[in-house]
Amino acid sequence: MLEHHFGNHTECGKWCPTRRWKDQPSKLLLLVYRDKQVDFKLYEQLKNIRSPYFTDEAIAEINNNYNTNKCESMMYVISNFVQKGTHLCKTICYSGRAYFAVGHDSLGPVKYFKDLYKELGVCMSETMKQYTTISNKEREYSKEQKNDPSKRRQRAMVKSTAIRNNYSFVLSDKLKGMTYSTDQMFQKRVDRNDDLEVAVEPNSMYNRPPCKQCGHSDHQRCTSRKCTFYASKKVSSNPDDKILISTNKGKKYKI
Repeated sequence: MLEHHFGNHTECGKWCPTRRWKDQPSKLLLLVYRDKQVDFKLYEQLKNIRSPYFTDEAIAEINNNYNTNKCESMMYVISNFVQKGTHLCKTICYSGRAYFAVGHDSLGPVKYFKDLYKELGVCMSETMKQYTTISNKEREYSKEQKNDPSKRRQRAMVKSTAIRNNYSFVLSDKLKGMTYSTDQMFQKRVDRNDDLEVAVEPNSMYNRPPCKQCGHSDHQRCTSRKCTFYASKKVSSNPDDKILISTNKGKKYKI
């Protein structure tokens, strides 16, 4: 990538626009690259930063048998007890849930609950013993299925087939002009005066559904300041007047 940005495209692949547009001089004129002679100091600085990561030893470290699947699996287990949108900070509510998720995933249901009940001094019921035994068997079976090469190959084939089918559907829809666009479901509006359908321009504000409270099309919710039922616009100087307030759920209250 460093040589590419400085005009050297000998090692570039098919992604490089210079090699892809070599037969189109008009497009090549639009490409701008740096010059090694003009920007010599910048080139040397970037080269010195990049060189430690392009040695044979550094590249060999990248090729390992480790992956982030366990980390992602652990985060999925913790998210079952602590939702991602929940902010518990460092409270005992968060630590208790996180400790339970980590212990259950690391030790397994049988050993974790056995040690937990022993630490608490509580006798485990037969129903709980049966639950931990079944959960442990499911855990071991799932582990065997994940490590089986034939099962992994089968899952990969199913996944690749689904991706190809979905991609073919996207291409067919694109050829038919059925791609997504803003406000595509609201191409017509009903005029409130004569109840006639009137065709309007695409991407117009009249393509949007009207407000359920006031019926105007310049906004969609009663929380908008354009709505006539907006609370701040209904305040009256007379204390005897009743104020009609619209909530987010469309309910009206008189106070």
